[in-house]
Amino acid sequence: MNDIQVSWKKISRGVPRGRQAANDRAPTREEIQRLLEYPDRRIKPIGYTMISSGIRIGAWDFLRWKHVRPVCNEKGEVVAAKLIVYAKEARRILFIHCS
Repeated sequence: MNDIQVSWKKISRGVPRGRQAANDRAPTREEIQRLLEYPDRRIKPIGYTMISSGIRIGAWDFLRWKHVRPVCNEKGEVVAAKLIVYAKEARRILFIHCS
C-alpha cells in the first residue's frame, strides 16, 4: 500500500492501558427468577427494566422520569421505551431501548 514502516511495538508502549472491568458477571436464569419472585411489588418492574435494557445498579442513581422516552408504533401504542442513562455525565450518555 505504501512504503512507510510502522513500529507497532513502540506505539503500543505509548498507548495507555484500558480500564479494568469490575469483577462482575451476568446473573443466571435461576437468580433472575428468584429475584422476580420476591414479594415486594417494586422489585419486579426494576428487575424487568434492568434485564430488558442491560443497565447496571449504578445507573439508577442517575435515572429520572425525564430520561424515559416512550417508543410508539404506527397506532400510537407504546411498545417500548428509550432510556437515557448517565445523562449528567456528557461523555457517558447511553441510549438504551427496552421492551
